[in-house]
Amino acid sequence: MSYGNVDKSDGSIRFFERKLFLVLIIALVAGIIFTASFVLVFDTQSEEVAKNNLLPPDCYSINGKQVCPKR
Repeated sequence: MSYGNVDKSDGSIRFFERKLFLVLIIALVAGIIFTASFVLVFDTQSEEVAKNNLLPPDCYSINGKQVCPKR
């Protein structure tokens, strides 16, 4: 039996393990960046919507239309 082939296969396995580890790290970082940007975009949009939805006293909103009872 030749141990030369075992050493080569062991080296290639280490190479693929490192490559797999690197791909997993990149995927994890990309997922974190995507999630953070997704949360930040919708958070800023919800703040803008909340600012625009301020109604005067005694008024209410139905289907996005402002209704104020006449006095």
